[in-house]
Order: sequence, then C-alpha cells, then structure tokens
Amino acid sequence: MMEEKSNTTFANGAGPELRKCDSDTFQCPVCLKKGTYPKLVAHLQGHRRSIVEYGGYCVYKCQLGCVQSHHYHCGFCTKVIVTKEFFVRHFKICCTTKTTNTTANLAFTMTPASTPAAMVTPVSTVTAASTPAATVTAASTPAATR
Repeated sequence: MMEEKSNTTFANGAGPELRKCDSDTFQCPVCLKKGTYPKLVAHLQGHRRSIVEYGGYCVYKCQLGCVQSHHYHCGFCTKVIVTKEFFVRHFKICCTTKTTNTTANLAFTMTPASTPAAMVTPVSTVTAASTPAATVTAASTPAATR
C-alpha cells in the first residue's frame, strides 16, 4: 500500500509543474530528476509522450518509485497499473462510473489549470468532464500489470 498518493491526474489543459528545491534547483513532479529550470522544462515536456487522455483528464506515467516499475495511478480509485493498454481500459470504466456518481470521493486530488510559470502546483478538486472522449497519445508499454 502506498503511503503517499501521487498527483499525476490533471484536468485537460493543466499539467504537472516543477517543484522548487532551492534557489536554482528544481525537481520533475513525475520522476526523480533534478536540475535547472530550463533543462527541466524541456524534460517535463518529454513526459507528455506517455500520457493517457480521457474524459477531460490527462494522466501522466508516474516514475517516482512508488512501485518497482513505471506506472499509472487512477485518479478515481487506488489502482496502480503498469501497462498503458490496461490502464486505458480501467480508467475509461472508472472515470465513467465515478463521474456519473460523484466527484467528491476522488481518491487523488486533481490539479486545476494554472500558468506555466508557476513553480508550485496548487491543489483543489476538479469537477468531472461532461462527455468522455478517448485519446491515447503514445504506444502501449509492455503487456504486464502490477
């Protein structure tokens, strides 16, 4: 069981923002890489290759070491899924089920749209999108879950 919940699910149009470590060092919010702001801005854009978009949300692949391999966290329940193909299937079902019932019981907080220049991600709850539309932005990862 994870002690710290990952914030890798965002409303479309929003995304993760760099975390400020000290005056000139930043950390990527979806992996453990640290460096200068310009280098990490480019690095963070590279993470977009593995996002899953569905129902008004985009989910980044987590590489923070929560589990042994890179994985996706469902923003609506506690599932952690390694394979993109399986995550897409799960997220479509979970997103549709949870958004039709209520968004007040989200397992993970969603991040609202914010300016790219901000260093620290504000946290609040986002309401569900009206009509889900599936889009997968990159090729699937190896076929294994957990």
